[in-house]
Amino acid sequence: MGELIKYQSRKYFKSNKIIMPLLFWLVFLRISYSEANLSYVPNIVMSMGVLFFVMTWIGYSYQDVEEPVSEQLLVLKLQSADFYNLSKVVFLLIISLSFSVIGIAFPMIQNVLNHFRVFNRAITFLDIIAGVVLHFIVAAVGIGLGSLFHPRIVKDKKMSVLMVVTAALLGYTKGAVILKILALQFLLWIFPPVYDILASFNGMEYFGIRHMVLPVLYGCVYCLAVVMLQLLCLKKVKF
Repeated sequence: MGELIKYQSRKYFKSNKIIMPLLFWLVFLRISYSEANLSYVPNIVMSMGVLFFVMTWIGYSYQDVEEPVSEQLLVLKLQSADFYNLSKVVFLLIISLSFSVIGIAFPMIQNVLNHFRVFNRAITFLDIIAGVVLHFIVAAVGIGLGSLFHPRIVKDKKMSVLMVVTAALLGYTKGAVILKILALQFLLWIFPPVYDILASFNGMEYFGIRHMVLPVLYGCVYCLAVVMLQLLCLKKVKF
């Protein structure tokens, strides 16, 4: 698995596909934490929402760097398409964790450089850990969603772009949509639980472990289901 991860990283970074999402993420963080006396939890929740879209972008665009011939040769060598596809998932989760750490490290560094005036209260160790974990969960959901619209699964490029954008937007806004049309709650549950996760922390000033259990569990289950669905589809749809 380690060698496959190295292969995936070389292939991805050589393509420069990560530059625009990373630049967007850094610019967002710089703008978001350029002021002082901010509330920690609301800003972290907003950051999580933006990271979801960034990681959906990465999960989707990552499929463009794949080379069918090289993939087929590797699968033949490994004698396992599942193992190869799983290595891509693991690599993208590593990218998700990296972006999540950046999402928390950046405001922490800004806070120190600005003499601890960025936030309106002292930041605890639990705040930092909770921020990283929650960012990672939402990022993983985004990665899973973007990866699901693989070219071998949805062959029409324009249709796949429309589908992934629609799914991401509905995942982020479905709470507001359900308020308008209540009957849609029986349909919109299949979309990413981003709204549900973010809404769990409305009005909070501190992260509590007991408040994090359900959002983290919800995100993990959804991400696992989407990844399993993608692996199953790729197994059925050959090169």
